[in-house]
Amino acid sequence: MFNDKAAMGEVFSERLKQLLDAEGLSKSALARSVGASPTAISLYVRGRLPEPNILLGIARTFNVSMEWLLTGEGPMTRAEAKTEIGAAANLESYGLPEEARLLLDVYFELPTDLRKKFIGGMRMMLDLDQEVKKEKVEKLLEAIEKKG
Repeated sequence: MFNDKAAMGEVFSERLKQLLDAEGLSKSALARSVGASPTAISLYVRGRLPEPNILLGIARTFNVSMEWLLTGEGPMTRAEAKTEIGAAANLESYGLPEEARLLLDVYFELPTDLRKKFIGGMRMMLDLDQEVKKEKVEKLLEAIEKKG
């Protein structure tokens, strides 16, 4: 069902209306909070899907998970999502550094269909980092050879 952008837009629209009503927040106030225009917020209320940065801002403003916001599935709040993740993975017991836990938090807040893209992006960053390191080592070896 959620491969259908229109269906996801409908669910998103309903969730956004629900959150605006529950919080008593105006569209203008939400727009200021997330860096969008009031016109854009009106479009989102009517079913248009926002850009990822705006979607993240809306999720953070209302403290809800992006998956719930887009699909109505999964835990509603970010706290519920983190509790579910913590219980499932018991992250604290693995002694993961704070940065790793933050990455996992971001990962699990994403809708399921965006998680593969997130991992792909992280892999691309790691590959680029390896390329930079390789270039630095090659330059260092060249400099050593020239001096030697």
